[in-house]
Amino acid sequence: MNPLTTVKYVPVWGSVGDWVVAIATTSAVVLSLHYSRNDDKECLKLQSLVHAISDGKNFQGASMTFRATCTGRLPTTVMKIGFGLESNKAAFYPVARYTTVYDKGRTHLSRGEIVEATLDQYGLIAFAREFSELVGDSSESIRFIVGTSLENYRVVLSNEARDTLDLCLKHIRESSESTED
Repeated sequence: MNPLTTVKYVPVWGSVGDWVVAIATTSAVVLSLHYSRNDDKECLKLQSLVHAISDGKNFQGASMTFRATCTGRLPTTVMKIGFGLESNKAAFYPVARYTTVYDKGRTHLSRGEIVEATLDQYGLIAFAREFSELVGDSSESIRFIVGTSLENYRVVLSNEARDTLDLCLKHIRESSESTED
């Protein structure tokens, strides 16, 4: 047999460059689908802020602000802002009962937009008055809730916010005990 005249079947797989381009394209498509799926999730950054607490007994100028910032690529709608209890997950107390600084309607947030609910000193006292019988002197069982069209989010209170709520609850408890005497 003459090797120059013998026809041998060789499959045509294409050049190495074709294979590299095909693998890179497939990887790019898979990666972009993964990122687009993760970007479509609703994202909110939640904060609790305390302002102007001068000492442990005076509520003059005290206020607490709860802020929700849309950080996702897609807009979200905040349906409710309020308080709840660990012991009763179904109970919801809208923040609008304790403040006039919050619009009660739905708030549509695009990326970077903020919605805030602020309790001034009178709102803090009204809040503490209502919750003092339910929770005593400790605010540990109180949770702050931001509800959207998809999910309810729990705001982790800062230490300053937790201390302020504890101080308000203690103040209400002491003032109610002194009026009973």
